[in-house]
Amino acid sequence: MIRKIWHTDIQTNHPKGVKMTAIRMSKQNFEKKRSGTFHKTAGVVLGCILGLLATPAAGHATPSIGESAMQTGPAAPASLSANRIFSNADEISWADASTNESFFTVEYRTASGRIWTQFSKVYSTSVGTTGKRYTVNYRGLPTGKYLCYRVAAVNEAGKTYSPERCAGFRPSVPKNLRLSINWVEAGVTFERSEWELRYRLYYQVNGAGQWFVKVANAPTYASTDASIFVDTGKTDTNYCFYVIASNDFGSSSPSNTVCGNTGPYVEP
Repeated sequence: MIRKIWHTDIQTNHPKGVKMTAIRMSKQNFEKKRSGTFHKTAGVVLGCILGLLATPAAGHATPSIGESAMQTGPAAPASLSANRIFSNADEISWADASTNESFFTVEYRTASGRIWTQFSKVYSTSVGTTGKRYTVNYRGLPTGKYLCYRVAAVNEAGKTYSPERCAGFRPSVPKNLRLSINWVEAGVTFERSEWELRYRLYYQVNGAGQWFVKVANAPTYASTDASIFVDTGKTDTNYCFYVIASNDFGSSSPSNTVCGNTGPYVEP
């Protein structure tokens, strides 16, 4: 069905007196056009309002999806301590210094080693806060050895390590020093210390006042006693000896002192 648009000539007051033709719509078509224009105009206004609401304030950039999801690595644990609490047990303690950690890892190495091994994983119960102190105990450790520890705070962005701390004691005193001596060689045998890494054998010649020293590593095999030998190179000479044990924590007190003479040279 074709709707007819009708028109009439309308006289206008044009400056040049020219007749102009104006097009007039039927009332039905006029109402339809006006209705469509209203809805279109309302849609434009609503879109502008929503656009203004979504526009960030001056000086504040809107983060992208990737930026809002980005996570930073945690701060390293603070105030790490490592203490020997029994002959075969260590206690490790640290303070949480991060607000976004998921868990902590406790790692150890032997005092003379370089390889780190994870002991355990400790899940965080203080996400969003700092200052909480965590403590773990490890038992069944090898007697006579000591370990060094470090703790890492971990999340999806990575892990951050604390400084390391070692647990242990200064060595105990070597006991029951005994001397065996012949015409050119002297040897001392003694009960081993606990926690020792090395020994220093001090010896004096003919009571001259000056003490010489020989350093020897502690035996790596299981034994009750240790022995150190000195090639004196001198016959008919008096020697005195004592031993001190040491490790990275310090030194023991001296052992008892033993003295003896090398024998005279004897023709074979």
